[in-house]
Amino acid sequence: MRAFAACSVVMLAVLASGCASAPADPGREDYRLVADFDARRPVDIAVFPVDGPMPLAAARAMRDDLRAGLLRRRYAPIRSQEVDRRPDEYRAGGDHAVLQVIVTSWNERRVHADGTVRASAEARLFAPGGMEVLYIAVLEDVVVSGPARAAITGNRERTLSGAAGHLADRLLERLPSKGDG
Repeated sequence: MRAFAACSVVMLAVLASGCASAPADPGREDYRLVADFDARRPVDIAVFPVDGPMPLAAARAMRDDLRAGLLRRRYAPIRSQEVDRRPDEYRAGGDHAVLQVIVTSWNERRVHADGTVRASAEARLFAPGGMEVLYIAVLEDVVVSGPARAAITGNRERTLSGAAGHLADRLLERLPSKGDG
């Protein structure tokens, strides 16, 4: 009987998520890269803590996912503990390249219905030694989602962290990998 009840709950969640309509507006994405990026591509990149109106656990997960995304693209993100310990050394305009992400909106209204979050965010990769922006990604009112299993089982923190990771991936989507040019 207990197995039947658990199965019924899962089936209801699956049916409810299947009935959720797709978002009408997919949002807006804008990516820009300086013309001579290949010649100025940074090696070491300090990733700042993510700033904005999102839960702290999701912001921390997003920072970790940004670092992982840089590693997949063959950059060398500086350890977060090092960046946090010496913020004056790792700042835009300093000796190291800096990736700064600001989340400007974070709407969790549909997180229980279909595991999605609508978010707006901006990522800027600053060149070492100056305030020039080498890469910028602007996402406005885009839909990001966490793991389906987490959404179905109601694991809110895991769903939001997964959505933050999806947002991180989309912000780095057009950043060229090292060696691609």
